[in-house]
Amino acid sequence: MDADVIIVGSGPAGSYLAYNLAQNDINVLILEKDPWPRYKACGGALSGKTINLLYNDGVHLPDSLIENSIGDFTFRFGYKKTFYFEYPGQEIKLVNRKKFDNYLLKQAYKARADFRDNEKVTDIKISNEKVIVESDKNSYRTSIVVGADGANSKTAQILKLFPEDINKNKGMAIESEIYINNTNYQKQNEIIIDFDFIKEGYAWVFPKKNQLSVGLGTYEFRDNNIKEKLFDYLQKLNISYEKDKLFYRGHPIPAAGFDASNIKIAGKRFILIGDAAFLADPFVGEGIYNACLSAKIAAKNIIKSLDENKYDLISYQKEVKGKLYPQLMISEKLAHWFYSNPAVFQRILSMKPALLDNFMEVIQGKSSYSRLFNLAKSNFVSLVMDKL
Repeated sequence: MDADVIIVGSGPAGSYLAYNLAQNDINVLILEKDPWPRYKACGGALSGKTINLLYNDGVHLPDSLIENSIGDFTFRFGYKKTFYFEYPGQEIKLVNRKKFDNYLLKQAYKARADFRDNEKVTDIKISNEKVIVESDKNSYRTSIVVGADGANSKTAQILKLFPEDINKNKGMAIESEIYINNTNYQKQNEIIIDFDFIKEGYAWVFPKKNQLSVGLGTYEFRDNNIKEKLFDYLQKLNISYEKDKLFYRGHPIPAAGFDASNIKIAGKRFILIGDAAFLADPFVGEGIYNACLSAKIAAKNIIKSLDENKYDLISYQKEVKGKLYPQLMISEKLAHWFYSNPAVFQRILSMKPALLDNFMEVIQGKSSYSRLFNLAKSNFVSLVMDKL
């Protein structure tokens, strides 16, 4: 075999899995289609639970990688109502995704994982004895192939793992990086989240060391005006720009949910992890934590499979569905309720601003979507009763 495991894609999921496998003396090869390092469109916000997951595995992010640490937030509802919130717990860490992803890959490489960039996978053939992975440059033999190649996963497409209606669970986002020195922007230690600016989603401002990450995300996948909405949002923020010189990129949001639950994320000699497995949080659109957590679960199941020479990895799918999906399904329910009724939630927050504490506790991994949903639901009932 050319490698015990071949991982397609070197984002956080792929690199973190490679790190965990290589730490256990498993021969790993990562194939990345883009020249490395590459730009990744993403706000680059790391929650406390993500930081802690990495730290507990020996991946300690250096201070130089953290571009800002922020605990102050402004939540806006269409400029009609604004909530200011200072979270007393662990601050959100902001990173440049190009540097962050490269750092994780370097940890895998230090653990002796092999890596080849600018190499596109063109075919995958799975038999009882092995997996053949064909690229535009080479042919490889492996025991297990892992798709860590994002929402438009080539691995999943080749193996026909996506249901035909998978686009129902795809949102879309657009993000721009703007140098702070070129703006008059003042709120450099505050995260801004704007609801009701775009349907079925929100706009954001993440201030980093030298740049602002400004973007919008929506679950209306066929919203063809998202670029114009980005330009409008920059104007709302009084940030001047030249449209033909503005750097921005779009990307899909592969949200978990009932439709995405039909994806076959594991089977004989294959696994999908991270965005390829559609594990992004349906409420906030964040995917890094579940990407890393799914990689951690995958590593355990792959190691067991190799030790026992048994290559049906369905145990990984069962574990992901058992550990991640219960809360992700509630997140999806909350997302549908919230984004369909932002005005209602604005009134609920006016009555119970402490819900923002509960929301941040969920994001930081100190509480659950179950508890947040029940709190929101009980306050919704109170709001209705007050009207009677």
